[in-house]
Amino acid sequence: MSKSEVGQDCIAGFDPGTQVTGFACITKDNTKVKILESGIINLKKEEDNQLKYEKLFKESVQILKRNSVRILSVEEPFYGKNIQSMLKLGRTQGIIIAAAISLDIVVYQYSPRKVKQAVCGNGNASKQQVAGMLKILIPGFEIPETEDESDAVAIALCHSLQGGNTNAGSSKSAKSWKNFIDNNPDRIR
Repeated sequence: MSKSEVGQDCIAGFDPGTQVTGFACITKDNTKVKILESGIINLKKEEDNQLKYEKLFKESVQILKRNSVRILSVEEPFYGKNIQSMLKLGRTQGIIIAAAISLDIVVYQYSPRKVKQAVCGNGNASKQQVAGMLKILIPGFEIPETEDESDAVAIALCHSLQGGNTNAGSSKSAKSWKNFIDNNPDRIR
């Protein structure tokens, strides 16, 4: 990556996971999105929670520094049937946010539904639909082996598609395809 790409409003997306955390760092020049780096932080081998959290923090800091990230977008944990899983995901998310705060990076949080809505125009889209849409929206994007990585790309792209909007909850909503096209001319190819 060239020096001009580093820090050029670099947005990091993180998909927190207790075993595998996906990450992606992107830039956007007008309507063209470029992935600077994406991958996973594998925490499966760490049995001790403190060591797991320490590894997640250190690797997150390295990723954020290496890409001169200015904005972190992270997926919010969502409540499912298992409250323990949600609490563990919340801890993981908190560590990633702490890594960003330690570097004075602005943090935004998005619900899974908001990410799907931003990328696909449908908050109920499947992970496969999201990955397929990423292939359309990002030139040269190849669907990664793990959903965690493609989810992280989608989370970063979600913030990018907000147009730098700091109030993610107030983005323009589309009531019809015509309304969506009128509100999102940069997404039409």
